Amino acid sequence: RHRAEQREREAQAQRAQALREGARAAWSQSRMLEARAKLRLAFEIAPEADAASRTLWWQLERQPLEWRYELGAYGWAASFSPDQKTIAVSSQDGSVVLIDAATKSARRLRGHHDAVFALDFAADNQRLVTASFDGEIIVWSLADDRLLWRKKAHRAGIYAAVFIGGGDIATAGADGSVHLWDAQGRKLRSLVGHKGRVYDVTSSPDHKQLATVGHDGELRLWDRATGKPTAQVTAHRGAAYRVRYAGPGHIVSAGADRRVAVWTRSLAPVRDLLGNKSRVVSLAVSRDHQRVASGGFDQSVRIWSLDGRELGTLDGHTGSVHGVAFDGDAKRLATTSFDGTVRLWRVEPSEAARPPSGHDSGVRSIALTAD
Repeated sequence: RHRAEQREREAQAQRAQALREGARAAWSQSRMLEARAKLRLAFEIAPEADAASRTLWWQLERQPLEWRYELGAYGWAASFSPDQKTIAVSSQDGSVVLIDAATKSARRLRGHHDAVFALDFAADNQRLVTASFDGEIIVWSLADDRLLWRKKAHRAGIYAAVFIGGGDIATAGADGSVHLWDAQGRKLRSLVGHKGRVYDVTSSPDHKQLATVGHDGELRLWDRATGKPTAQVTAHRGAAYRVRYAGPGHIVSAGADRRVAVWTRSLAPVRDLLGNKSRVVSLAVSRDHQRVASGGFDQSVRIWSLDGRELGTLDGHTGSVHGVAFDGDAKRLATTSFDGTVRLWRVEPSEAARPPSGHDSGVRSIALTAD
């Protein structure tokens, strides 16, 4: 019996060592999810870990990158599902990838015939709208990945498609138009005013107002019910690419002049969030309206508080960053890039910044916002 127990202990020790080596190999190849899982299991098998393993755990918890997914094509837009379980990413190859945020398992939706530039989840978590460069929008059922309906919505490429409340959808395109559609794909009205391509459209939190930006550099506000313009400002020198509401009081825009600009709801300037080194083409505001993230042609992602403090920079992409999206509690950020990857980052301190064994020696709590 003593020999059997000894053999079992040796086998467990060998298994733990193999897991530690596998974790180090995964770490060296930036497979963070795998590295954490293997090292955590090694600690559970053999709690008295060596110093190198504890150092690796510290590095893993300090590293803001959760995982990286190879998309196989340029990545355009990214969005978290309302239940925070799924990240949707649109791709140059015409597909939409739905990635499980916890496991990184993925499935693809295919139906578009050109690059998919835009997507958005419905608030009920049951539908997804996607839009492509051939001017079509598709609405999908997420329960069974079924195509519910498709529509030739614009004469040219569509840069934005969003749910705007009550099942309605707004689209903005290269043909200079913004259209509103009902839940069955019937056109409700058009918003006319921009000169040139319209790059983004978004809805206010109460869904009564819409904001748009375009190639003319203008930020325009519209009454959703009537389609009438209510305010406008030249927001950027050159194109304005993205716009988001930040709660009931503010609007944030991003553009070719490297600025992320904060405005009041009456379009009075509040402040600029500076630091981007090239044009800014992606933008996200956290659900609590306290954080702003941007990405662009400098290949970095920057995070600010709405009051203007720069909270950190996430580096790692090797192509322009075209999609950024916070999860519901702003602890994670999904990004996608022309480097063909989707990345999930932690942007809040981890609640597990110590080895699972519970031993405190050599381990300290760390902030995970990159700087």
